[in-house]
Amino acid sequence: MLGRLLIALILLTGSAQANPKKILLIGDSHVAGPFGKTLDSLLRTLEGTRVETYGVCGAIGSYFFDSTLTNCGYFYHQAEGDATSGLRNTKANAPNLPNLIADDRPDLVILELGSNYAKGYTYDFIVNDMKTTAEAAVKSGAQCLWVNMPDTRKYRKNQKRIIEATHDAIDSLCTFYDSTKVTRYPKYGGDGLHYEDNASMVHQAEQWAHLVFNEVKNDLE
Repeated sequence: MLGRLLIALILLTGSAQANPKKILLIGDSHVAGPFGKTLDSLLRTLEGTRVETYGVCGAIGSYFFDSTLTNCGYFYHQAEGDATSGLRNTKANAPNLPNLIADDRPDLVILELGSNYAKGYTYDFIVNDMKTTAEAAVKSGAQCLWVNMPDTRKYRKNQKRIIEATHDAIDSLCTFYDSTKVTRYPKYGGDGLHYEDNASMVHQAEQWAHLVFNEVKNDLE
């Protein structure tokens, strides 16, 4: 699935076994929650790799251009220093994606977005917003991995539409990872969206993170 990422993830030494130098992970509340925190930790185990992670509750792509202020939680972890985070009802401005790209020039940008496009946006808006985000991710030469929304009980009827829009938007810009195939939201419990309300949900989010990490890691072996 991620064969196209290999070239971008080779170090400047040219070794096919090397790890990517810089990875930028951005996304919505799933990145601000157990999935993103686990994936962030896993990516940092790749020797010689600099990782920056920004998860903002409620986010769609345009939030990372307008520095939209949200009040429902976040998780930020820059390449150096400790992570900072806030629970629901905590305000945070989404970072500016073009500035992040220009400042750090990542080799790989991982975009985890999808769930919040189910909140009444038109199909054309979704495609245009996703496409603008993907284009910004690859503008400096980075490779892009788009991690689609996981399965949700709240928005399950919208998932097919969001997936179709994602394919139309990212086309040849990003590699697509369909998270709905590796997650299943329980029939009861939780808020229907987030994988964090009990141990079973957290475990599933952590498994999802390991699967995404393995797709990147295995491509380097």
